[in-house]
Amino acid sequence: MGTYKSWSHLTAEMLEDAHERLGTWKAVADHLGMERTGIARIRKNLGMKMLDFPDHDRRAWRGSRLDPIREKIVEMARSGLNCSQIAEEIGETDPEIVRDYLSKLGVARQRVGPPEGERNSSWNGGKTIDKDGYLLVQAPKGHPGANSNGYIRYHRLLMEQTLGRYLLPEEVVHHIDGNKKNNDPDNLELFAHNGLHLQKEWSDPKWAEHQSRVRRRVHQGLRIHQE
Repeated sequence: MGTYKSWSHLTAEMLEDAHERLGTWKAVADHLGMERTGIARIRKNLGMKMLDFPDHDRRAWRGSRLDPIREKIVEMARSGLNCSQIAEEIGETDPEIVRDYLSKLGVARQRVGPPEGERNSSWNGGKTIDKDGYLLVQAPKGHPGANSNGYIRYHRLLMEQTLGRYLLPEEVVHHIDGNKKNNDPDNLELFAHNGLHLQKEWSDPKWAEHQSRVRRRVHQGLRIHQE
């Protein structure tokens, strides 16, 4: 990096011209191969005006400095670069300045992180399976039964569509054949609460058979352990 003595030939007019062409003092510093603090020191020694603004005005002023390269910024935004990438390209240290500037111009900004929805390589049609084996789908906007990620169990959504109303939190939708993946409306049964649902399951011969298998496995495990 250069020292102040190395750049003693610089004049205020030269720096102002460079700033007008490049848009930011950071860009000027990069162009000259020096730190931005070095440019600030030279400007101060040359008696150049060091603008100072109240905090609430500072960002608006800094955004106005981007006007000379407006077309370049808009072009980068429309090409798919996000605000952080644009800021890096133009030598702006604060991506929020770029974000505010594009917002003022009414230019759509790219979000940071992986694309949402169908543009994401891991997109699965808005469907997933939860830890209990139930199919989840994206809930309609504003649905009271949606989880924190905006998903809802598909069998509950189907029952709501059949009834024409939202389900109450305590209501339970039962898969008649026991297959959680079979969401045919004819395979779904509604219970007012989980107590009635458990009564149904416990009285089902399949449930008794399942419990018998569990007891046999437990008994076999205990016998092996004892031996």
